[in-house]
Amino acid sequence: MNIQIKNNNQIILNFLSWCVAILPIALIFSNALSDIIISTAGLFFIFFSFNKKSWAWLNESWVKIGFIIYFWLIISSFFAIDNNLAF
Repeated sequence: MNIQIKNNNQIILNFLSWCVAILPIALIFSNALSDIIISTAGLFFIFFSFNKKSWAWLNESWVKIGFIIYFWLIISSFFAIDNNLAF
């Protein structure tokens, strides 16, 4: 049973690796496809982090800076002059 789970995880990781590898081509042809690839890869990354309880990546300085910028952009969008463009 444990070998089957490892094989399934490896298949998923291989599929996501291929999806991320074709991301530059997908950006040229379709914005929706590239958004789907990025969202799926992000969700699986969070899912595998929960399963393996591996949160060491949160201690990286570039991740912290990215979160700060992300939340700053969300907060600043509330104070924008044109709310339709901000959101």
